Amino acid sequence: MLKDESAIRPMAKVAMLLVKSNSNDKSQAIKLSESQLEKLTEICFDWLISETKVAAKAYAIRTLFTIGKKHHWVYPELKIVLEKDYQYHTAAYKAVAREILKKLKS
Repeated sequence: MLKDESAIRPMAKVAMLLVKSNSNDKSQAIKLSESQLEKLTEICFDWLISETKVAAKAYAIRTLFTIGKKHHWVYPELKIVLEKDYQYHTAAYKAVAREILKKLKS
């Protein structure tokens, strides 16, 4: 529902931090339900394929990579989007995409 770019970037970072905390096995970690993870996955893919600024896309890529550790169907979809859009984006996007694509290949 967010439309303002100045609100999307911090929300993308919060989403990344929530998902990273959820992936920790520590008792103090924030635990997200499956429906919350599903919604975050949907939102991150939306940010990734829409005309959102690069910082939000970078956070979305990292969030999706972390979610993909648990939901393996995310990795093939993420790889397709990154490879398709790689040539059309800035150096910052390319750096994050290269990093994640390298991790996906190993």
